[in-house]
Formats: sequence, C-alpha cells, structure tokens
Amino acid sequence: MSGNGAVWGRVRSRLRAFPECLAACGAEAAAYGRCVQASTAPGGCLKKDLCAQEFEALRSCFAAAALESEPKSILARLLPTLVPPLILRFGASCLRTASF
Repeated sequence: MSGNGAVWGRVRSRLRAFPECLAACGAEAAAYGRCVQASTAPGGCLKKDLCAQEFEALRSCFAAAALESEPKSILARLLPTLVPPLILRFGASCLRTASF
C-alpha cells in the first residue's frame, strides 16, 4: 500500500502545475473555446476535427508550458489529454473567466 502514496504525490504535483500551464495558454484556450462554442450554438453541429487547428495550438502551448514548469515530468504528455474533458465538462467559458 505504500506505493499508493508515491502515485498520489506525482498526481498532486501534476495537478498543482495545471493552473500555471492554463494561464500561460489563455489565448489558445479562448480560441479553442470560441470554436467549440460556435459549433454548438443553435443550428451548429460539433463534429470531429472541426476545431482541430485550434486544439492543436492549445495542445502545443500546454506541452511547451508544462516543459517549462517541470522539464523532467510527464506532465507535458498528460495535459493535452486532460484539456478536452475539462472543456467539455465545464465549458469554454470557465477558461475565459478563470483567475489564477
């Protein structure tokens, strides 16, 4: 069971770095959020790869920000997989109004 503490410590450090990475990529997050919001507006239809260009810019920014904050961590690989579920769950507006 002692291994669980080590895993939780790594997870906690990744979660602590997330706000810094998000703050560093505000413009990219807002652009992606606007694209998704426009696609889901009345009459819109959100389809796969519709906002791929904006998402790729956001993913690249998160990876670069994660590498700057923790060069030897795996955070750079994990953040791009965390962002889309967060945006889908909380909406793009949470990225524009978040204060860190």
